[in-house]
Amino acid sequence: MLVVVRPAVVETADHVLGNLFQRLYHGVERVRRLDATLAQEFSASVSGIEENLQLLLDYIAPFPPATTRVPVVEVIESMIKNLAPGSEGALVVLRATLDEVHVGVDPGRVSRAFSLLSQQLQLEQDGEGCTRISAVRADRTVVVTLRFPAARVATRTSTGELRWAVAEKLLELHGGALGKIQTETGEIEWQISLPINA
Repeated sequence: MLVVVRPAVVETADHVLGNLFQRLYHGVERVRRLDATLAQEFSASVSGIEENLQLLLDYIAPFPPATTRVPVVEVIESMIKNLAPGSEGALVVLRATLDEVHVGVDPGRVSRAFSLLSQQLQLEQDGEGCTRISAVRADRTVVVTLRFPAARVATRTSTGELRWAVAEKLLELHGGALGKIQTETGEIEWQISLPINA
């Protein structure tokens, strides 16, 4: 069955929901004057509902990306900043092989995808971050691989699955892909690919 989603309807829903959540948060502040603990629980629930509704709207939104031709090393730099802080040294090696390669991306949407993926990671413990970052040019695509200790990847949740699905869709809208596997050594490997813009 084909479902048509009109951009104007999604924008209207986003606006209406925004107004309703504004009222809810105002209500939370009124409750806070009476019971701070209850207000905190109420606020957390409202935030959870708001995030999941926003993820759903992002997933069904039919807006095509407004792509710009940018050097792939800039995209990888943003990726490292969000997903593997402290691994900037990897750019020196990657720059040597990918310095002249460009991709077509919508900066806002790609940043959103990386932000959603960063929420799939736990805070570093004992200095364990990303153990390996590599990027290869395969035909008309650049594939970036990030490998993490399993302990860095957050426990699976329904909201986490929605975040992953939206990040995956945002990259697919660019003609790219997002994948994950567990390696033989037990680490988690993420692969992010984007098409080359010659």
